[in-house]
Amino acid sequence: MARYFNPPMPALGFGTLGWLALLLMSASLFASLAGAEDGSKESDPRWNFKGWTPSVAVTLGVHATDLDGAMSATDTSGATIRIPQRGDDYAVTPMLRLSLCLETPELPSIPGHIRLFGAADYYVTFPADRHLVSEGNPTGFFVPPGFINPPQEAIEGQGSQTTNETGRSAFGFTGGMSIPFQIGDFRFFVKPGVSWMRYKWDIKGVVLAAQKSTDFAAFGREFRQIELSARGKLYSSGVGPYIAIEVEPDPWGPVLVGAFIEGAYYRTIGDRDVNISDSQTLSGNSLPTETYLGRWGMRVDQEFWRAAVGIRVYLAAD
Repeated sequence: MARYFNPPMPALGFGTLGWLALLLMSASLFASLAGAEDGSKESDPRWNFKGWTPSVAVTLGVHATDLDGAMSATDTSGATIRIPQRGDDYAVTPMLRLSLCLETPELPSIPGHIRLFGAADYYVTFPADRHLVSEGNPTGFFVPPGFINPPQEAIEGQGSQTTNETGRSAFGFTGGMSIPFQIGDFRFFVKPGVSWMRYKWDIKGVVLAAQKSTDFAAFGREFRQIELSARGKLYSSGVGPYIAIEVEPDPWGPVLVGAFIEGAYYRTIGDRDVNISDSQTLSGNSLPTETYLGRWGMRVDQEFWRAAVGIRVYLAAD
């Protein structure tokens, strides 16, 4: 079967490497500024075990990327039974992230009280069905009242769709460094790093087409009902630079709570396309026996991003 989308495996490219280099340069600058402004060692109000500091974070944000879709439906001779379609959609999906994070003790011999961090991420998405390709109204065949011998074009409920939905969950890992800095009386943490994310896309295709014989013997409301449908899944991964800015946590009962904003840009490193198909062989209805084939395809853009706001919770030291 011909594949609609079959791109070569993408490399990380100079764009992603440039972002990573920019983050590393920013981290070095922040570390230098932090070390110049604060040479003292402050007590950490967060609970830790020999300097290792755990936390839990919850964020609410969006995931966004571009999607392409395609559809074709033919018989065995190659004649189309619905006009081939191509389309695209910029998919923005609301997303909740739950994250378990662990920070290292301060790095020795490096100014700025810098720590490394790592986080395991679990995402819950709130997807909506997106019609990447849609023509007609494939809701079910219906002959309008008043037709004794309806022409093929007058039969309602014909059409085709290629529908996409983001998977209900995803997971990933994020790591980098945490650099404190001061602005007036306020203390912040800038957290540059790298994020990896694995997610799933669902694709669904449908074609409903009516065929009617032109023979006089087929006079009446009888017609052939062609119904093709298929489902598929695409698992893909992305990696890229990550950045967050977090406010110093404040006491809240037995815990400390800090707010932050974050963003990440990803480059896909796995499959980006999926193709599905269905066939149906029909006879009768004053028409010759025929086999019909429907094919649908979807391709995810090579780049995607996410952005969010959230809170991070630490146990208090006392």
